[in-house]
Amino acid sequence: MRNQAVAIVGLLVLSFALEPAIAFVEPDVARFGPTNGAPAGIQELGDLEGVVDLLAPGIALLVMIGWVTLGSLAAATLVRHRDLV
Repeated sequence: MRNQAVAIVGLLVLSFALEPAIAFVEPDVARFGPTNGAPAGIQELGDLEGVVDLLAPGIALLVMIGWVTLGSLAAATLVRHRDLV
């Protein structure tokens, strides 16, 4: 990666602005998000289980593996097609 600061800022924008905005507009889609939705299905959230509709732990794990795979494939594609000099 050429600029780590841009990657960190992009991840923060995704985590603190984009995903909560999607959760506000469409809560059912937000359950599958990479930073707030899927990890909440695996965490122990005893107080929120009846209030918030979370993913089952197994499905949340599969969604998280899918996000990691998607990011890895995107990174591999960029590395393969860019000149790293």
